[in-house]
Amino acid sequence: MPRRLPPLNAIRAFEASARHGGFVAASQELGVTPAAVSLQIRKLEEFYEVTLFHRLPSGVELTEIGAAVFADCTAALATLQSTTDLVAARETRSRIVISCINSLAHRWLARHLAQLSARVPDHWIEVRAEPDPVDFEDRGVDLRITYGEHLYPHHDTRPLFTDCLVPLCTPQYAASAGLPGHSPEVLEEEQLIETWWSPSFWAYPTWGDWFAEAGFPRQPRQGIGPAVNMPALAIDMALAGVGIALGQVALAAQDIDSGRLVAPYDCRLPMPSPYAIVTPRSARRKKRLARVVAALEELAAPLSA
Repeated sequence: MPRRLPPLNAIRAFEASARHGGFVAASQELGVTPAAVSLQIRKLEEFYEVTLFHRLPSGVELTEIGAAVFADCTAALATLQSTTDLVAARETRSRIVISCINSLAHRWLARHLAQLSARVPDHWIEVRAEPDPVDFEDRGVDLRITYGEHLYPHHDTRPLFTDCLVPLCTPQYAASAGLPGHSPEVLEEEQLIETWWSPSFWAYPTWGDWFAEAGFPRQPRQGIGPAVNMPALAIDMALAGVGIALGQVALAAQDIDSGRLVAPYDCRLPMPSPYAIVTPRSARRKKRLARVVAALEELAAPLSA
């Protein structure tokens, strides 16, 4: 059964008249004649079959039932106005779909989403954590953040920042393993969390690379200690006290700053390639994405210092 609702114009005329205490002031607000306002009030009274106003020489005064109707009408119009404002805001903001490799999405981009949204208030930001490669057109992707500058030759690619790796573990683990004050030579293979990098990481670092950088060349055997298939999981395992991760500084920044993770050795190994921003070559889309790209570069700037 369809709802039986009063006419909206009559509700608006009634609410304005009750608020102003007269038809003349209501007509000025609504841009109609006082007679038109009076006609709408009559329609509403006929609809409800009640008298809503006492007509007085100086204006109008709500009846008891009129006061109850006025309260409900005011709340209903406020709700309608709020909905209208929400729809209008959405219509003036466009959606930007950012696709990002998994670990970076979870441990870097997500941490900066509020700042990114504040820098581009005319856009809704949608983030998708997914592996390479992605099809921009089929997936509706506007911008991709990936590792390296080699995967999307038919798109524009620009470096975002180059991360570094450093051994990371909890303070408790470092103390129990006797790491403070000792050289990396004391590290045992069973303590080293091994990361199996994604195939898209065509150049990726290993514990052997870090030992060489630190001046203690050795090649730890694989399959001895704990192992994960994502850099973010290596950091999570270190946080759990499982062992020592060769962790990315950008991904572990909050945990390092809070003291939940410590670096028992100062040597940092730069990643072989930078993280990069990939965008379509369409001039129209490049213009639309320019502020988002600039905001991302601003957020990544401290990592390049």
